[in-house]
Amino acid sequence: MGAFSTGVPPPRRVAHRATTASLQALLPFIAESSLGSAGVYIGTDAFSRSPFYYDPIRMYLDGVIGDPNILVIGRLGYGKSALMKALSRRLNVVGYSTIYLDPKGETTPLAGAFGVEPLRLAAGGALRLNPLDEKLASATGLDPTRERELLMRAVLPVMLERPLRPAELRIVSEVVREVVESCPQPTLRDVHAGLAARGAVTCDPADALWDYIHGPAGALFDAPTSAGVDLNAPLLALNLRRLTQTLTAEKQRLVTLALAAAWLFAIVSRRRGYKLFVADEAWFMLRHRAAAEWFQAQWKLCRATSTANVAVLHRLSDLEAADGTMASVRGLLSDCATKVIFNQEPGEIPLLQKHLGLSSTEVEYVRSLGRAWALWRVGERSFVVKLDVQPAEWAIVDTDGAMRGEVLDGPED
Repeated sequence: MGAFSTGVPPPRRVAHRATTASLQALLPFIAESSLGSAGVYIGTDAFSRSPFYYDPIRMYLDGVIGDPNILVIGRLGYGKSALMKALSRRLNVVGYSTIYLDPKGETTPLAGAFGVEPLRLAAGGALRLNPLDEKLASATGLDPTRERELLMRAVLPVMLERPLRPAELRIVSEVVREVVESCPQPTLRDVHAGLAARGAVTCDPADALWDYIHGPAGALFDAPTSAGVDLNAPLLALNLRRLTQTLTAEKQRLVTLALAAAWLFAIVSRRRGYKLFVADEAWFMLRHRAAAEWFQAQWKLCRATSTANVAVLHRLSDLEAADGTMASVRGLLSDCATKVIFNQEPGEIPLLQKHLGLSSTEVEYVRSLGRAWALWRVGERSFVVKLDVQPAEWAIVDTDGAMRGEVLDGPED
């Protein structure tokens, strides 16, 4: 991304002279006392002019916030991606690993900083991911078979573009359990075969799943995970840029994102230690009720898996546009104790007030935020913070390479 603007973003006010002791009373809900120095450096607090530090899991353990999950929302070009890449790199210094769902293909420089290559999933490519992989058995205490049932119950309605009927729900659960018990490495191909063998009742689900084995979206999730994938890399970035460009149907892109996210969530469950799970362009997956409900269920496992989940969105209206989805998404929003809000278009302000509960003072600041500035809602406290990108980080956070004709996602597979 280009150079950030400078200067404090708050709107101009009638001049008033007072000591800093009065600042919090003059600007309630914005001029908060510092969160302290626990965590990694983010940037500068607009009001105290002091460094702003943040560590989601550390703050959860200290009782500062009720959960470690994060919502990042803002207009294109104002700093969302820069924040996530800088946060990934800085939290790694204090022991975090990062799992990154990257539909846009912008994590190649970040992966290079971690000494790894992103995983590039593409139609006709060599990489296979198995969201049902038995080797990725959950460490959350949940029944792994039940987790696979929930996944199929989430993606099949998207494939069918209708809810599963009661008989279909029952048989899908039975087939998944049979497959997990009988196959050393269960795959979607095994589930498809089991559904097809059940006859007319599961004809529609079997036909829908066929497309993700033999159709344009096939040869991606139909076999065991490719050998050589380092499941313990400090950064596991799944680059879906070429795949999302190839799949023209919104349904296919959505199902592919859900299956890819399921594989990554399985990695999250398997890993020990603190993790940052970043779902970029999360709005696309949250637009469908079944996928949104499954996504929220994974979100709720954050404490069991020692994971700070991050949903990155442009605007809330992307979610309201999908009929009935916001009811499901509200639960996910409430499970994000930290909300980082960059500049928003005027038409988005009522939705921010409705769904995120912004005060009138906070709204004033969101309207006028410049590039790299964001309103941070950390629990019940609010701060206006400018992201400080260090010189060594510019090559990592820059997302304007394509505008300059540079290649974002490396050589062809």
